Formats: sequence, structure tokens, C-alpha cells
Amino acid sequence: MSFLSPLYLIGAALVALPIVLHLLRRDVAPPVPFTAVRLLRVSPIERSRRRRLRDILLLLARVAALLLLAGSFARPYVLGARTSTRTTVIAVDRSFSMSAPGVMEKARALAKQAVDEAGGDRVLVVAFDQRADVVSASGAASDARVAIDDIRASFGATRYASAFDRAAELLPEGAPGRIVLVGDLQRSGFDGSTAAMTEGLDLVVRDAGGAAGNLAVVDVHAAAKRLLATIRNYGASPRETDVRVQVAGRTEATRRVTVPAAASIDVPFDGLGSRAAVDVAVSD
Repeated sequence: MSFLSPLYLIGAALVALPIVLHLLRRDVAPPVPFTAVRLLRVSPIERSRRRRLRDILLLLARVAALLLLAGSFARPYVLGARTSTRTTVIAVDRSFSMSAPGVMEKARALAKQAVDEAGGDRVLVVAFDQRADVVSASGAASDARVAIDDIRASFGATRYASAFDRAAELLPEGAPGRIVLVGDLQRSGFDGSTAAMTEGLDLVVRDAGGAAGNLAVVDVHAAAKRLLATIRNYGASPRETDVRVQVAGRTEATRRVTVPAAASIDVPFDGLGSRAAVDVAVSD
């Protein structure tokens, strides 16, 4: 058995509270002197042994209630027995870098695509940053889609080892399985730590970062009547873009160029070098 929110199990320590109160509380009647006992009315007294048994049962009931409450908040789940049905674990990056415009939306779409491709597999969903949490453990595709929609970018760092370790815990030993990693593939996520990967598992990586936002104007140089703009492509694939030169908010010239992957090119504009102030921009 595992737990989706194991930190709530710390609340089980509260069971000590009723035990301590039970041990400390002692109802001892104080002695009261009487001058004439014959004036007292005879009344039955409850046997102390029966009362002690009732107190113990009440204590056990209170302890059980606290344990059940802590266990319910921890959200326990039981992995199925070894089966021939393949299990697909979809690990979605929720680190801070995923908060870039459009990145998390693309990641959710890729994760849902992985759910559709799983077919009859058991589908489990893990959201990770520097730690990994199981957000869907039922194995149903419908629950996996709902959990994917609820994933939001956090302020945490990217640690791929946490995702692989948690996925290895979820996959039944000896059964066929697949891990689908969805994220923007930040290099900082590979911090040199090792991750547990069971032999025979399939690993599929889906890049949600894409090439958007990888172009930048890194330099603008004016010489005589020529304007020279340097465009840098930080992406891993060539990009086509429109380079625009604007003067006082009005577009004076546009050139469409192709920038190779991880390279820079100079884009010349004739007749604009003598302008006092210009703006150069690229379109993604």
C-alpha cells in the first residue's frame, strides 16, 4: 500500500493525545466527613471494574477515529497484483520553467495524447518538480485526463530523477510498462543524481518546450546607409522568421530569413543606417 499524501500520516501522532489524557485524568472523590451517616440515602455504586472497561473501550474508539482520519487524508491506494496488462505512467513536469506562455498547455495536450495512445493500459499520472506526486492512481483513463487538467506550474526546480523513481515504484515488478515523460527538457533537471529504472521498461519523451521564443535580436549596427541586425536562434532546429525595422512605430522594412539551429546571422537593411532611432523585432 502507498499513499498519495504521506505527510498527513504525521497526524497519526495525535493518537497520543487521548492516551495521555486517559492516563492523567483520575476521578477520585474527595472524602467528606458526616456526623450522622444514618441520614444518608442508600444508592447503588457502579462497579469500578465495569467502569474501567468502558473507559478503555472509549479510549480505543477515539484512537481508531484519529487513525482513520489521518489515513483518509493521506489518500491510500493499493497497486494491483502482477498482471499481463501493461501500465503506462505519464510524468508531467510542473517546475517553474513550465510557467512560460503556452508551455504547460502544450504539456497537457501531449499528456492527454499519451493517454489516448495507451489504449487498454492502466494509466497513472505523476506530476513532478524537485519531488514527484501521484495525482491519478486509479488506472482509469478518464481519471488521468481530469488529473492532467489540474496540473499547474509550481515554483520548484526540475529533477527528472524524482519522476523516474516514483514511476518505478508504481510499475508492478516483472509486468510490462511504459514511462512517458512530458516537459520542456531543461538541462538543469539532469543534476547528476541517479534514478531507478527497471529493466524492460519503455521510455518515451515528449518535448513541450518547442522552439517558440528561441529567436532574439542580439545586435544592431548602423554603418553609412546600411543597418545590420544580428539574429540569434537558441533552438535546436532551424527557424524562419520575419525581421522588421520600425521607425517611430511605423514599419519601414521587412525581410524573411531562415536562421540555422544554434547559430546567428546578419540581416542587412539598405537605406536605413542614417536613421536616428529604429526598432528591430522578430516574429515567432
